[in-house]
Amino acid sequence: MTKGAIAAVISILLAAPLQADFGQIARSLDTRLGSRMWLPFLGLGRFFVRTIHPRGIHDFQVAVFEDHRQGIDPLELEELMQRGTGKGFAPLVRVRSNRSGENVFIYARPRGRNIEMMILVHERDETVLVRLVANAEVAIREFGGPRGMIKLAER
Repeated sequence: MTKGAIAAVISILLAAPLQADFGQIARSLDTRLGSRMWLPFLGLGRFFVRTIHPRGIHDFQVAVFEDHRQGIDPLELEELMQRGTGKGFAPLVRVRSNRSGENVFIYARPRGRNIEMMILVHERDETVLVRLVANAEVAIREFGGPRGMIKLAER
């Protein structure tokens, strides 16, 4: 085996646990809500993002669940996120709306100069799970700093 091939195998083995959090949560949602919706060209888009890093984004994963077989309790969703996000993640946002039935959970952890976020948005008939790795400095700049993030939240 060449040195390049060995390095590639080691890189894949080391990177796999970093993405296991997303897979664990998505599998739990598969079991509870039904199978994921297929998103055409998502793999190609992910390859593009991992290669080009547009606007400081280094990687992303998305799982969409539509037409739920049964409802799910928001407390169960929050517990699923706490269990599934893993070591180093901290909750940033937890929103539950009894009126609209929408629930949003955002967990994040630092990864060197980057930030990794797990975002779960659940509505009555649709659930979206997103894993995002972005350059922290670029993300702050894109949001316009803390004041810009507040303005975004007020929309």
